[in-house]
Amino acid sequence: GTQGMLQLFEEAKQSAMKAWSVWPFGGQVSKYFKQAFFKIWDNGMKADFKALREKYPDYEVWMTGHSLGGAIASLAASYMVGTRMVNQTMVKLLTFGQPRVGDREFADMHSKQIEFAYRVVRWRDLVPQIPSRDMYGYHHQGTEVFYTTSMYPRQFVLCEPRARTQCRKPVKIAGHR
Repeated sequence: GTQGMLQLFEEAKQSAMKAWSVWPFGGQVSKYFKQAFFKIWDNGMKADFKALREKYPDYEVWMTGHSLGGAIASLAASYMVGTRMVNQTMVKLLTFGQPRVGDREFADMHSKQIEFAYRVVRWRDLVPQIPSRDMYGYHHQGTEVFYTTSMYPRQFVLCEPRARTQCRKPVKIAGHR
């Protein structure tokens, strides 16, 4: 996940100011997040995944991550399905405080690719609001599980990707906790 405010600002700056990068299965994603995913993928994750998949071919593949890790998990899930390393019905994605990863085309494609995709968002969390949808064209994929005030059971709202009213309200950096 994101390690403190400095990395949060770096992620926002890199995502907002660097060029988009084409995602091989549809749309465009943050160049920063794509580079982070492939750095991990190419330096051991791919080999480990293939070895485990060969040993346990009938197991579901659960991808999870927090903040930056959520962005990387969402790209990993898409990549594994897109390259046919695993059937889309076997992939489950659950992220926490995930930032937006790509454009609308990516978000729509991802939502079709990964049917079981949930983003858990806590009230007053700034990270899921960056990079900006309105200024830069970033969109969320999957269903949002929005906790309105606390993380108590049953105090959440499920919101589809295009929902804007019931879920997150804008948070100023000073209000981030």
